[in-house]
Amino acid sequence: MTATSATGGPLPVPPGLDITAIENAVAALIVALTGLEPELVRPRYQPRPPQPPPADAGWCAFGCVAEAAEGVQILPERRDGTVPVRLVTHDRIDLRVSFYGPAGPVLARSLTRGLRVAQNRALLGAGLVFVAAGQAIPAADLVGAQWVRRCDLTLTLRCAETAALPIEPLACAPTALLTDPSAPTDPSATEGGT
Repeated sequence: MTATSATGGPLPVPPGLDITAIENAVAALIVALTGLEPELVRPRYQPRPPQPPPADAGWCAFGCVAEAAEGVQILPERRDGTVPVRLVTHDRIDLRVSFYGPAGPVLARSLTRGLRVAQNRALLGAGLVFVAAGQAIPAADLVGAQWVRRCDLTLTLRCAETAALPIEPLACAPTALLTDPSAPTDPSATEGGT
């Protein structure tokens, strides 16, 4: 049985946006803005990573490196009870995006420049909003006994999610108003009254 404010106990709160939904949205954005084929844009952390493309091919790996709660709001129910109490969470998600191959820096620029256009940022969907792109940093990886050029950058996204909470309206509480019969009913009869 799920707890509510009427039954007591902890109230269940949904865990938030699934990492798979974030990965799918980011992969689709990278494909759209860089022109890479979908199979060349991969989540960085996979149980069974696929073979890397040849050293001269351009490709991308990305993954979440940090997630932080930036704020929480609790929105009250409507008086008529048609809208429940809602919990709104604001999370910041930092992604490390790495472009491999000789075209790595060009692909990184295509992504960051493309994100400056509002129409392109709207491609994110999944409740995600683009916040910032960090500096592109050139590096290299030893892949299959061969050095491969790499260009890393950090993308910062924000996600706002709303969840209904099982909090019963106060009007539904089985209570009665009790008054103290010895309390004065005339405000002027209290101390300091005139």
